Amino acid sequence: MGALIGFLTMARVLDAVDLGGFAQSLMMALATTIAVTASLLRDERFRINYWLLAFLGACALSLIVMRPVPLGACWMRFAGFVVGLAALSPLAVTPLLIEFRRGAWSGLLLACVLITLASFAILIYAVATSSTAEFHYFGFRGVMKLGMALSPVAALSAILSLYKMLTAGNRAVVWTILCAISVITAVAAGSRIAVAGLACAAVYLIILGWRKGSRNRVVLALSIIVAVCLVSISVPAVRESVSMKNALSVEAGSPFSSRIDRWTGRLAEFESAPLTGIGFSAQTVFNSEFDNPESVLAGSSTEPGSSWLSLLAQTGLIGTITFIAFLGTVLKRSVRHPHLFPFAVLMFLLINGICEGWLLFSGGLMFPFFWLSLNNLATD
Repeated sequence: MGALIGFLTMARVLDAVDLGGFAQSLMMALATTIAVTASLLRDERFRINYWLLAFLGACALSLIVMRPVPLGACWMRFAGFVVGLAALSPLAVTPLLIEFRRGAWSGLLLACVLITLASFAILIYAVATSSTAEFHYFGFRGVMKLGMALSPVAALSAILSLYKMLTAGNRAVVWTILCAISVITAVAAGSRIAVAGLACAAVYLIILGWRKGSRNRVVLALSIIVAVCLVSISVPAVRESVSMKNALSVEAGSPFSSRIDRWTGRLAEFESAPLTGIGFSAQTVFNSEFDNPESVLAGSSTEPGSSWLSLLAQTGLIGTITFIAFLGTVLKRSVRHPHLFPFAVLMFLLINGICEGWLLFSGGLMFPFFWLSLNNLATD
């Protein structure tokens, strides 16, 4: 069941399907109910992560003290967040929940690989026929509905294939090819922060691979990654897309102008309520008095701009400190019991969350990966 839920979670964002975040929360709620009920019937012992429970309490507190009284939508998003954590995070742990989460992890990764391969095929067809691949917001979107959403998906496929390439036996060639395809697709999809996160995760895996003696494969991996990046930016459609995006950003005043306004808004929100925050999930660019009015009038995206600044703004110091305490316990355990691949994924997502604002929204594309990577490090 877990593998099916994980796969369907990714399938919902395909262009041909295009189901909203509510569908993801609904699937998680149903799966969690079944898994928890089965655990109770089996009389399995529940282990509770109290730091994560304290973080949820801080999120609820931010809504209780919020002024004006929070809209029902905020409480609904918080309910979805609780359901998502119950399904995917180490909030509550039983043997059956662990089995479900492992299945969901496998289903998500399989979907990432298939989405990357299908999108790459579209890109190759466009190049071979000298036609224009469909781009959105200056990023190739492949088979996905949202612009630049393909970048983190392809980056996760690249991290998986790189890990397998460095550790697999006779199938290393297959994973090498998939790694090359995934890196090209991630670059073509146009998210600079996703590519930066991929680079950091790759460096981590390569350093550890070198220390473990897989030096020939490390040299091969480095050669492939450099060559693929050069090939990626030499494809006219990709090069023109990246150049246009950078030119518009510089014209607006900064290479990161698309995020600086949102970061400024989140910091202003934090300053308005530094202890408990403005309320969990209360901010969007449409209803925040702290965002750039010109962006709002221009119909800017509801993207908050940063998961970590959103955490600070929405839950204040109380919520941020409890979240960091929870994250610290997970990282401490991962040092004692290293799991290379989940840690590489977590590293990628922590970096990606600097500019991607949906890691605390249960309907977000990267939400399942983030919390499952934490679960893997906390329970395996």
